[in-house]
Amino acid sequence: MTAQESLERLKEGNSRFVAGKLDGKLQDSSRRDALVGGQSPHAIVLSCADKGAEIDTVVKKNAELTALELMGRSSIIGKAVASGEVKVTAGYYNLDSGRVDFL
Repeated sequence: MTAQESLERLKEGNSRFVAGKLDGKLQDSSRRDALVGGQSPHAIVLSCADKGAEIDTVVKKNAELTALELMGRSSIIGKAVASGEVKVTAGYYNLDSGRVDFL
């Protein structure tokens, strides 16, 4: 799956969520049990929020540190990054443009 296809899939899912049209297929215990053996996500989404005088700098640094911490804490994600299966990229929601800006 390309990055653009992954982004479109995320946008479609978000549209369903906003419209209240959840299909429920990923929300039961049998699905969770099936994921114990391993996962192959097409995207990993992190979010964070922070307030302060230099909000732009703080939010960007927080996003960078969160991405690094995630790779260090999660053996699953760490292995996926090391093998080249996944690339972790920090980003933040830009209130001015309404887009996610990647660092």
